[in-house]
Amino acid sequence: MNATFPQRQSGAALIIGLILLMVLTILGVSGLSTATLEVAMADNMQRGQYVFQAAESALNSQIQLAPGQVTLTGGETRDDVLLQDVAFGFDDTAGNRVADVLVDTTFQGYVAFGAGSQQVHFESRGVATTPSRGARSTQRAGYFVLAPSP
Repeated sequence: MNATFPQRQSGAALIIGLILLMVLTILGVSGLSTATLEVAMADNMQRGQYVFQAAESALNSQIQLAPGQVTLTGGETRDDVLLQDVAFGFDDTAGNRVADVLVDTTFQGYVAFGAGSQQVHFESRGVATTPSRGARSTQRAGYFVLAPSP
């Protein structure tokens, strides 16, 4: 059994191996950058939810507090600011600041409601931001309180 071997090797296996290695490297780098982008997108979505929920929570707190903190004189006009920049802060369970909210409450008007009583209409606007990445959410809520006529 005699085998004959070529005298010269062309190196085709080396070239093909290097090309395959380069293709796999490009696929790996592309997959890594896609995964990094998806993590950033998920983080932005989570922070967006934080600020939305923080603004909603601050508005609910303000709706409970504002009517007792305001003294009306009867000379108010629509969109007069009654309470400005009431601050609310929200932390996670580890004590890290998740969102800061500033709430403004404005007067919207009086509506007579039967003999001797009226509705006082308010609007509160909450602007929530996160300390990092700058996510922001603005929420508004209109509400009224029954009060005796002046």
